[in-house]
Amino acid sequence: MQISTTPWHRRAVMAVSNQIRVVMAAWLVLGLLGPVALSAQAPPQLPPLKIDVSQIPDIVARIDGDSITKRELLAQSQTMRIQALQAGAADPADNEDFLSFVLDALIGERLIFADGEKRGVGVTDTEATERVEAIIKAYGGQEAFEKALEEQGLDRAYVQRQVKQSMTIDKLMEGEIMPTIKLADEDLKAYYDRFSDQMKVPTTYKVRHIMKRFPPEGKAAVEQTATGELEGLRKLVEEGGDFAALATLHTDDERSREQGGELPWMALTGREGKFGETVAQLDVGGMSGVIESAEGLHLIQLVERRPERTRTFEEARPEINNILGAYEAREEIQRRITDLKGSAKIEILIDS
Repeated sequence: MQISTTPWHRRAVMAVSNQIRVVMAAWLVLGLLGPVALSAQAPPQLPPLKIDVSQIPDIVARIDGDSITKRELLAQSQTMRIQALQAGAADPADNEDFLSFVLDALIGERLIFADGEKRGVGVTDTEATERVEAIIKAYGGQEAFEKALEEQGLDRAYVQRQVKQSMTIDKLMEGEIMPTIKLADEDLKAYYDRFSDQMKVPTTYKVRHIMKRFPPEGKAAVEQTATGELEGLRKLVEEGGDFAALATLHTDDERSREQGGELPWMALTGREGKFGETVAQLDVGGMSGVIESAEGLHLIQLVERRPERTRTFEEARPEINNILGAYEAREEIQRRITDLKGSAKIEILIDS
């Protein structure tokens, strides 16, 4: 293995924490470090990185002559930070070795991609283009797509390459790696027993509601009228009217109208505000008074309550299988990357 390594990179690799290494590897396996996550909205403002990015060279690494650019490194860094924050995790850039992890993962991806291409596992340019066209369509057209690219300092050619790389790695995972993973029942059961506290299903609620939505200009113009209408509907239910039938006729919630105002099963997290507080206090079959949420005014009827319980092993088996399968897949990917590094010429060009 031929590696040119700067002092900065050596220090970063030696100092890196196991926790971040595991997270990075998991993101690589799950495809979360693939194409940069574009957004139709401007990306959130992130604190600056702990390194002066103006000192990063335009080419940060070469693998067998194939370059990884500063733009790729920073774009993937931003993607990872956004994903972590959206998942409720701490900003991974708080770790001083963050960029070295991103670069190491990019090198691993590039090696796996090149190996897949060499062995004919990859996808064609046409297949990648079709995926990019689908992304453009999802954005609402070329203009919106190009605007999102411009805001994030990217271009179509970069996205095309990233999509092809991600599709190739997905194909490798599905065709070569996942089919080889066989998990023993005793391993699944051992995980279930060890993490039994994570197998609990919280109390869940099935509710119907009738909503009067606040217009964009605010609630003041409709609040009194909507409150009166909902109070009238409440009286009709108390006199024997059918809540579901009235919801179908009167609710402003298009998502639940055809189901008679019925919402999906919900577990209360404390983030539902007055709506959740009201649901928790209702008896089955009971109905609330008029309550307010950020969206509008509501009448709520509790249809059913399922108490907290612990999932059986058989219920949890598919999820545990996925968790342990992803771990095994990660280990196999890391083994392949290690083998590929043994015959690759890798140059790290970031300097301290």
